[in-house]
Amino acid sequence: MATVIKNAWVETTTEYRREFERVDESGEQTGSGASFPCDPVTGEPLFAELHPNAIENYYHYLKLVAEGKALDMGAVTRRNSYRHPAVIECARCHSQVELDDAFLSTCGKCGADYDGSGQLLAPREQWGEETGETLGDIFCGGQDN
Repeated sequence: MATVIKNAWVETTTEYRREFERVDESGEQTGSGASFPCDPVTGEPLFAELHPNAIENYYHYLKLVAEGKALDMGAVTRRNSYRHPAVIECARCHSQVELDDAFLSTCGKCGADYDGSGQLLAPREQWGEETGETLGDIFCGGQDN
């Protein structure tokens, strides 16, 4: 097993968006619209963060709301989580390798392959030796190319 430099971790961010949803002639939501970063209390857009075209778009959506062509959903809280992969030290060349794939991560310097838990794998030419699989079988999941 390789030496772990940094364990995998999950980062969660919270953002507040003023959201608008378009509606069709019957008043049904269409699934399209726009959102703008906003103050979580007042729902006012953070104009300093917006491109001039976005500010123009914001006022366009206020007009659509007044015309009954869009709904103002107010300030909406969005939480997003991102997984940052573990980083290990390559057992062969001591470079850093990100374990960014559960099946296979490869050292960019020496080509050593690791599984998602950091276990050094046998050289690729040995893969499938016990089962008779070829590399094509392994990488294509046994499906025809």
